[in-house]
Amino acid sequence: MNIGFGSLILIFKKGSVPFSEYIVDNNYSLEGIINNIIKKTTIHFPGYINNNIFELFVQIKQKNIEPQIMPAAALTSSLVVTIIIQLIKNESVKTSPNVIYFDLLGVIS
Repeated sequence: MNIGFGSLILIFKKGSVPFSEYIVDNNYSLEGIINNIIKKTTIHFPGYINNNIFELFVQIKQKNIEPQIMPAAALTSSLVVTIIIQLIKNESVKTSPNVIYFDLLGVIS
């Protein structure tokens, strides 16, 4: 999932918390899923997201689009490939409810 200039990844394997746990009341919206991830995990978003996340959801609903920020998309792709390689090599990876989150803006600020 691309969030701001960051990437949030949940890995689901046998024995991990299933994705269905992040869906409450059949709410499959991005806002609903992110809210439940925040409630069910230990993720801490950087200030620029925490301070604006609900305003962003309002804008997304009004414009009926979900923005895609290129740096976050590239970061997510890179992290997914790295995780796939770790899984192939039988290395341990964090699984749900543990979150893999990395934010590019946090690195340069």
